[in-house]
Amino acid sequence: MFLNLDKCRHLILMVAILTVSLVLGCSSGDAMQVSSLLEGRWGHTATLLEDGRLLVVGGKEKPYGSLGTAEIFDPSTNEWSSAGSTLEPRGEGHTATLLDNGVLITGGTASALAEIYDFSTDQWSPAGTMMNARLRASATLLEDGRVLVAGGEDATVTGSKLLASAEIYDPSTGEWTATGSMNEAHSGHSTALLNGKPFLVGRYLAEVYDPSTETWSSAGQPVRERRFGSTATAMENGTVLVTGGEWHFDASRINPAGVRAGGTQGGSVGPAARLQVPSMKPLSSSEVFDPITSQWTSIESMSEPRANHSAILLDDGRLLVVGGGDLEAYDPDSNTWSSIGKLNQEHGESYTATLLNDGSILIVGGKKETQDSFGGLKSAEIYSLR
Repeated sequence: MFLNLDKCRHLILMVAILTVSLVLGCSSGDAMQVSSLLEGRWGHTATLLEDGRLLVVGGKEKPYGSLGTAEIFDPSTNEWSSAGSTLEPRGEGHTATLLDNGVLITGGTASALAEIYDFSTDQWSPAGTMMNARLRASATLLEDGRVLVAGGEDATVTGSKLLASAEIYDPSTGEWTATGSMNEAHSGHSTALLNGKPFLVGRYLAEVYDPSTETWSSAGQPVRERRFGSTATAMENGTVLVTGGEWHFDASRINPAGVRAGGTQGGSVGPAARLQVPSMKPLSSSEVFDPITSQWTSIESMSEPRANHSAILLDDGRLLVVGGGDLEAYDPDSNTWSSIGKLNQEHGESYTATLLNDGSILIVGGKKETQDSFGGLKSAEIYSLR
């Protein structure tokens, strides 16, 4: 049986197109959609477990209330499954820290109760009571296995009461103990572990915690004020790279006459201008702290403003930033940012990006705005750098 020449040519063309499509579909920088979350969420935490699975906890699905559920993504099956319910609903501003025996969850609720997820039994259990109920605190795993929880806002009061206090959880005893207070109160700050010491970048001041003396010392004033949502990453060259965040415009410092408090500095604005000025504005700026010189230095800005984004240190020493429309990477050797691709889906803001064991990036959830409100997204995708 023979095919005519036209049919053969058509068949060869279709095979060629299919082959090219497959090659492009597997090329570096592609995003692949995975199964959807069981619940839409933003403001959640995402923790990579030792076995390669990803634990996602809490967050919000609607403008009100907090989620008390958790779920796990298994890359080997490309599926999500329930990880049960937390003992307390954990909204925006909670922390998740991977320990040897589970994942420690703190904050995000008016209760000071901490809890731990045992991934071997798939069970939640209490992990003692903190000295303060905290929102937007930081949790840093120390080299000795303890966890330092610092700052945040007092979740038991109405309004924003910032905390300068810090406390430590010891997994071997299950107890919380107070440690030295910070020089300033910080909330929504970013942290990194620098030379074995927690390095904290606050709105106006950076601080370093010494576990041996349980004291904080100043690391100077960053170049740019960053109120919430920045990232701090310890780079392979020994520096700390800080990206994005939100700049806070203090509208309370404008009196009814439209004049900024503190005199005429900055001029005056009319009532219409006062209403149009946002209180929060995302930043594209980046800066580096050098612990040898104790100096802060501005570097090239990102291509777009970002807040509540993710920063991932790659094996080749670059820093990948995920948030907004583009993915871009900072190369410390050339001191430049470059775009490396786009996501397939719109994730809004407050989603998570996690480096999986195979080197790919798992993007989870996000906040989607509608005409009247906003809600949590169920979408997830994997972005491959290879």
